[in-house]
Amino acid sequence: MASDICLVLHRKSANELPVKEAVQHVRSKGIKLRVRIPWNKKDKPRVVQEALEAGAKRIIAGGGDGTINAVVNALVGKGKKRPRATLGVLPLGTANDSVLVIGSWLCARFEDRVDGRWHKIGSAEGRWISPGAG
Repeated sequence: MASDICLVLHRKSANELPVKEAVQHVRSKGIKLRVRIPWNKKDKPRVVQEALEAGAKRIIAGGGDGTINAVVNALVGKGKKRPRATLGVLPLGTANDSVLVIGSWLCARFEDRVDGRWHKIGSAEGRWISPGAG
């Protein structure tokens, strides 16, 4: 199923009834939502790249801080080019620090174009980070 929206879902959340109901609800509205469940942490960047190659324009990170962090890094890369998709967040973690600290801004886009150039939101050791993100 080709879709411009892809939910990258943490495997521990995949069998949660509220998550299944939410996915079914979205699909019942005629929205083509592709759900991908990475096997492990190292698999998340590959899943995001496959979604982008399949034409996804929106990537939703469904999980906790670690999932959000992995999806952000897969989307933004080295930060030299505009991300090919916008980021959404379905907070399913224990504390959801990333979403609480950054708020709705995170759900809109990871971009800061004050002077027409891309700037890092925050980085450490060459990776994009958000406060509290695993």
